[in-house]
Amino acid sequence: MQENAHECLARELSEELSMAVVSSARFETFQDIGVYGSHPLKIDAYFVQAIGEPRPGSEISEALWFHTKHPEADRLSSILQKFVVPRLVKMGLID
Repeated sequence: MQENAHECLARELSEELSMAVVSSARFETFQDIGVYGSHPLKIDAYFVQAIGEPRPGSEISEALWFHTKHPEADRLSSILQKFVVPRLVKMGLID
């Protein structure tokens, strides 16, 4: 049986950040070319209410909170830097 979007989101947050999803709402779909080549990359972004403290799990070596002027903001993936963060700034949700 194939998992639905909410099940996938809950699994990924559990595996990668050791957090549990309380609720989620779809935000937007973003597309770009992957950083390591010419393959298309598509992400479905969600607003999530979760419980637990973020802790790096599988596939993640470090978790940190940041703002757009944080000196390490350029460590975000290119699709986050180019599309997701600017959209959240435009909406007034982050600075």
